[in-house]
Amino acid sequence: MPVEFELKSLDGEVTHNVSAFMTEKMTEDMEVIDWNEYAGRWDHLKKIEFPKIGQKSTVDLLIGVDHADLLYSRQEIRGDEGEPIARLTPLGRTCIERPARITTPNHTNFNRTYFTQSQSKSTDVDNILRQFWEIEETSSRDYGTMNAEDHLAVNKVKNSMKYQDGRYQVAIPWKEDPSNLPENYDMALKRLKNTGKRLAKDPELSRAYSNNEKYESLEMKKTKFCKDRSGLTEIKTSPQKSDSTLVTVRKAEPVTSPLDPTRFSSWLRLKRVRAWINRFMNNCKQPRDKQTNGELTSEEINDSQN
Repeated sequence: MPVEFELKSLDGEVTHNVSAFMTEKMTEDMEVIDWNEYAGRWDHLKKIEFPKIGQKSTVDLLIGVDHADLLYSRQEIRGDEGEPIARLTPLGRTCIERPARITTPNHTNFNRTYFTQSQSKSTDVDNILRQFWEIEETSSRDYGTMNAEDHLAVNKVKNSMKYQDGRYQVAIPWKEDPSNLPENYDMALKRLKNTGKRLAKDPELSRAYSNNEKYESLEMKKTKFCKDRSGLTEIKTSPQKSDSTLVTVRKAEPVTSPLDPTRFSSWLRLKRVRAWINRFMNNCKQPRDKQTNGELTSEEINDSQN
């Protein structure tokens, strides 16, 4: 279990809170070197005042790299190659050198290295490493959060992927397939009901609508424009039985006048024909988004006789 304490330099200028683990023996019998005793051996260390060692000369605390702000060097005094280096740290002066070259040859050998850290910090490191693995992972992952559109796009890419001319080709996921028409039954039924309500409110429009249906079923389906647009061509159907298969033979006969009085004898029919012509001419003068579509209105039918 870690303990919390405050670490302070000898001059009192630096204080630092430390969380450390306790053990019965830190470095076995290894003693702290008193550099004041050995500094006279080298000229560059003679004038340096090192801290005095207390009565207990064993190591009581090991400072790791997690407290690097206590280990950095503010000043270094070097001698010749292979000689000790005097270093001024935030906690005071020390010297760097192999202990065996300073003291007696008897010293402790270490065969284990321990690294300790609090659980909270270790958890943070684990989370950082886990995030690194997740970011650097090259394989695709199924996060299970795809909606219906995402599944549709993924399936479209899988089904359309093909290898051709040395490269892969896939369909554009967001481009709709024209062969898959949407279900419009509800919309068509709603339009039919709205048309019925509108015809119920306008008797004249209702009669015109009924006459128009009869006109289209009896006349318009039997005529079409000639290829050279010289007039209307009447299409007569005459079913014939051949080899147990019903075949429809179409015979085209030119019509001398597109407005034959014997054919279009009803005044209401003539008004509707003119109303359709007026709408066609007006639509030719308007852009596509402003053109009139749908069934003729009572206003258009009334204006056709003016």
